[in-house]
Amino acid sequence: MSEDGGLEIAAQTIAASVAAGASLRSPELGAAAIFLTPMTESILRQAIGALGSRRRRHVGEALIAAAKARSETVDDLITRALEDEGSQELFVRVATAAQDAALREKRVALGRALAAGLDGAETAINDELLFVRAIADLDGPHIQLLHRMSEPREGTGQMAGHTLFDGWTVDNLTAEVPALAQHLPSLLATLAQHGLITSQLQQTFVGVGPPMYAISAQGRLCLERLALPLEAEQEGPDRNVPSSP
Repeated sequence: MSEDGGLEIAAQTIAASVAAGASLRSPELGAAAIFLTPMTESILRQAIGALGSRRRRHVGEALIAAAKARSETVDDLITRALEDEGSQELFVRVATAAQDAALREKRVALGRALAAGLDGAETAINDELLFVRAIADLDGPHIQLLHRMSEPREGTGQMAGHTLFDGWTVDNLTAEVPALAQHLPSLLATLAQHGLITSQLQQTFVGVGPPMYAISAQGRLCLERLALPLEAEQEGPDRNVPSSP
């Protein structure tokens, strides 16, 4: 089946899950939907009921990524996502963020967050809710900057005054990604707000130097989840994320 066909099936599955009665594609999902409470049906309608075709396909792509990560069908994924309030909330957050995510990387990462949340306990769902919020706030320049900060920096570990240091200053980043220079303060603030980078003041021989920024473990996890599958990499036209220098 083509990727487009898969996306359409996912979109139809989503639409079916909020339809009344027995007009569902999947017997398992149909059986679950028979017992949908008004609140659950409202949640599903809130997430995807009024979306246009492009946005439905965006949500469908996120759900396909989640289903692949869990090695199950989209039908089974949705059934699992409706089992409790925490999973429902994560499902709605992912669907809401995915519908407006222009970058394919973000839609895939959102799907992987949904899969991880459904695999864990309440604490895992809470972690993934925060991750979804972070992904929703990232644009192409944030991702480009995070990629660059994940790579080794020339001169790392050299002596600065009396202290060895590792990380990036604004001046370092300006030299490495000059196209982003004027936006670096806001880009770094967003990445730091979501815990994707850390910062510390640089202690030098002459005193306190400029802040140093470094990618965090959460930032590396974010990049792992943003990585497209090989088949999506080969398609190319919907990537829209500038390559790192």
